[in-house]
Parts: sequence; structure tokens; C-alpha cells
Amino acid sequence: QNLIMIASALPGDGKTFNCINIALSIALERDHSVVLIDCDANNPELSRLFDLKDEHGLLDVLADPTRSVESLILPTDIPRLSVLPAGLPTDSAAELFASGRMREVCYGMADRFPQRIVLFDSSPILLTSEARALASLVGQIVVVVRAGVTPQQAVKDTIDVIGTEKRISLVLNQVDLSGAMGYGHYYGHPH
Repeated sequence: QNLIMIASALPGDGKTFNCINIALSIALERDHSVVLIDCDANNPELSRLFDLKDEHGLLDVLADPTRSVESLILPTDIPRLSVLPAGLPTDSAAELFASGRMREVCYGMADRFPQRIVLFDSSPILLTSEARALASLVGQIVVVVRAGVTPQQAVKDTIDVIGTEKRISLVLNQVDLSGAMGYGHYYGHPH
């Protein structure tokens, strides 16, 4: 399935950074286009990084069924890469993410353009019900784990919340490779 959620157990693990890097890598492939969707209603970092914090976006589409999601997807300077901002803040984000409209929007984007990969920059799974609702809609979930920081129990709890019926991948972020077993160890050092 072309709906992929990039998540973390807790804040600060680097999920938005990894989401952008994954999107850039996919956009380099000529066969695919990518839409990055900011699904972190409480901390719309993706929208901030693309300078789209005050733009209409996902939350507005969910709140107003007459609004077209395609009309709010914004192109970037990078070919085949677009962004859907989080949208204007609302107190009903949890209800909107759990709504039938969210399912309709997600599946509509996937079905309309089969060559499009949709990446959802989620809120942390252990902190919000929005992330849990989103997890039920996507085909794949990438959980970003910060090396030496994210508690192992938090990772286990995150996987338990998601459930084993989903395809889950883990990305170990911010690994220090400068030690004895680092990159140089495998390739040797120039003399």
C-alpha cells in the first residue's frame, strides 16, 4: 500500500527529519511522486519547516467535507514532492482523525494516484490518540527510535499499541558511528 506513516514513541526522536529524508529519496525516483502530510496537530513541525504553518491543510479538509484535499496539496521546489500542511489549529483534532472523513481522504489520495507515495508525519504514538487513529489506516509504519535516548520499553509499548497485524519498520536515528565499530572499522583507514 502507498500510505506510509512515519512515527515515534515519544517527541524528539527525529521522525520529522526522517520523514523528509525518506520523501526526498522517493522523489528522486522517476516512477513515483510523494506527498508529505503533516499529521502532528499539536506540534506541526513539518508545516513550520516548509514555512506553511498558517496555511489551510489536512485539519481543514477533515472539518469541511466540501473542501478538496487536492486543492490544498502544495508543490515544493523539488520535482515530484508536495506537502499538505497540518492546517489551522482546532480542539477537535482527535475526533477528526478518527472520523470516516479521514479514511475517505487517505484512501482517496492513495486510489486516485497509484504511483503516489503518501507519507504521514505523525504525532508520537504514545502521546496522542490521533496517531493511533492514523495507524489503523496506513499499510506501513516506520517507527523512528533515537539511539541511546528512546527507552526500550517505549518502543515495545509503541509496537503493542500499533499491533502485530501492521507492517512495522524501525529506524535507529542518531547513532554514533565514531567508535571502534564505526564506519571506518569496516572499510579501513587510509594511510
